[in-house]
Amino acid sequence: MVSCAPAVTDSASTISFDAAPTPDDALRGSRVAFTGRLASMSRREAQDVVRAAGGTPTVSVSSRTTHLVIGMHGWPLRADGSVNRRIRQAERLHERWGRPTIVSEHRFLELAGLRSVQPRVRKTFPIGDVATLVGLDEATIRRWEYLGLVRADGENYDFQDIVSLQALSTLVRQGVQPEHIQQSLDALASFMPDTDRPLAQLRIVASSSGELLAQIGDALVAPDGQHLLDFEGTADDPPDDASARLAPTADEWFERALWLEDDEQLDDAAAAYRRVIGLEPSRVEAYFNLGNVLRADGRPEGAAELYRLALALDPASAVAWYNLADVQEDGGDLDGAIDSLSRAIETSPEFADAHFNLAACLDAVGRPVDAARHWRRYLQLDPASEWAAVARRRLHSGRA
Repeated sequence: MVSCAPAVTDSASTISFDAAPTPDDALRGSRVAFTGRLASMSRREAQDVVRAAGGTPTVSVSSRTTHLVIGMHGWPLRADGSVNRRIRQAERLHERWGRPTIVSEHRFLELAGLRSVQPRVRKTFPIGDVATLVGLDEATIRRWEYLGLVRADGENYDFQDIVSLQALSTLVRQGVQPEHIQQSLDALASFMPDTDRPLAQLRIVASSSGELLAQIGDALVAPDGQHLLDFEGTADDPPDDASARLAPTADEWFERALWLEDDEQLDDAAAAYRRVIGLEPSRVEAYFNLGNVLRADGRPEGAAELYRLALALDPASAVAWYNLADVQEDGGDLDGAIDSLSRAIETSPEFADAHFNLAACLDAVGRPVDAARHWRRYLQLDPASEWAAVARRRLHSGRA
């Protein structure tokens, strides 16, 4: 079950709302991908939320993806400040095509109608009071404002600014340079625009080596997004009162595999997905994701076998049929790709991408009449994108 955030009930003298309510159909017709670990729900539950809202959850990011959701239960930065492969790909696509839109988990919950639109808090604390409260001089606060670490309204601040200043003060005392903090936060803000003040919205701490970590609940998250959980512990390890150091569950291995896949640690991701399969042999998405990892690692035959294993467990998995077809088409097996894409469409008649690829394959084997039917169906499902323009050209070419 998905838990919803409670509505804001603070006094109107403190909080004002200036955003219109999100329409109930904000995700209708969307194609939503996820990266990172979600704090509010599992990846499977999030995909169900997308379906319930009239959208389609996707595994990969393409120019047809409308939203890439960044999970908040993580820190999607590497030590050098760069972001993971999926985010980089989304940024490149957005620059060229204007999509996907990259949104935080909080914004995703708002779009899905599971969270109230976040309020804007008025800034009412003068700098002198703030300096006294956090134990800093006004000059230091202004310098950190110049660096963009806090944002004043005139010389007034709000409660989140105070929280940010306290976090900054702690980090600087631990030897972290404000400029280093600024670079990390700038990188974070560039692809998580709704997390506009991460120092206040996340708890950020410095490790003994000076590396910034995000603390969320009982977990510490490293700059590469990896949770610092003990996956290598044994039964002989001493017990830990904070967390019992039990052997990881299939869900924990699956979440770990997702992180490793996002971070392009493909061998480790494949090993983690295999641990999931060992613990839960009927978990379809583990076979499917392992197939994706093998394909990304240049092993298409292994990927195809994993997709077939996923389909043996769930013959109605349209995305598994679709990805299998993609491997078959790349390998020159157009008849096999046509069969797999037809199966995907039988399972999911409104799978626009499957219609597009099936039409292309049918054209390639000299079946223009059959191809035209799928070009037309694709245009009904996706009439306005740049791919629709391609479909129209191919349809007209086939008629000629």
